Amino acid sequence: MKTISENRCFGGVQGVYSHASHACGCDMTFGLYLPPQAAQGPVPLLWYLSGLTCTHENAMTKAAAQGHAARAGIAVRDFADQQAPLFQKMVAQLGCSNDDFVRTTEPRHYAASKAIWERMAANG
Repeated sequence: MKTISENRCFGGVQGVYSHASHACGCDMTFGLYLPPQAAQGPVPLLWYLSGLTCTHENAMTKAAAQGHAARAGIAVRDFADQQAPLFQKMVAQLGCSNDDFVRTTEPRHYAASKAIWERMAANG
């Protein structure tokens, strides 16, 4: 893994890193925000995956999760785990409907994404 940058943010550290992905067959870049509480020991983690059309900067610049995570004392994944049920409830309250609510942390999402990347790699 390679450190691209690390900057102070809301008392914590916003880092950008890259690693060689065997599933995707290329280097992948990701951001990781650690709240100030991480200096005292381990903190829960929240993953924010932006999708195929976005970069690691999407969560850092548009989601603005760092301030919330700093106040809650968590890295970003646990914050999303806490918020997802609220979004599901809000969809129902607004009278909206959807066929499925897929969390990017679910094994079925990972398996489907991996299969797509493998097919793309196999087909150039």
